[in-house]
Amino acid sequence: MSEQDLFQTNELSRPASSRLVHKALQQADRGDLQAATKTLQRAVELDPRAAPLERLGEMWLKLNQPERAIIPLAAAVTLDQKGGAAASLAFAFMRLRREREAHAMAMIALARRPGDRKALEVLQATREGE
Repeated sequence: MSEQDLFQTNELSRPASSRLVHKALQQADRGDLQAATKTLQRAVELDPRAAPLERLGEMWLKLNQPERAIIPLAAAVTLDQKGGAAASLAFAFMRLRREREAHAMAMIALARRPGDRKALEVLQATREGE
């Protein structure tokens, strides 16, 4: 496989993206959420996989910016049918008072991961669908 083929499949970008995700988690642990968000954005630019997208969305939620969390979380939900992004997206919708979308996404999250606490919390907080 040529270098060009490797680049097109993100094989060269994936290790760099993974290192950036690790760095972002360290930044978040130190309380520097702004730096962590910028680092995660760069990781997503290099390799838009579900894990960095989900973490980016969660970082926007921690920064109290749920509207900015929707796109990366929705992308993560699409890319990873088993991950926790659906519950995080439901939570973002709930924070935005979009109860219908929050309820629907929480149901999807529970279908994918039965017993997910965040999804159950959203279901309890929303009355849609009763």
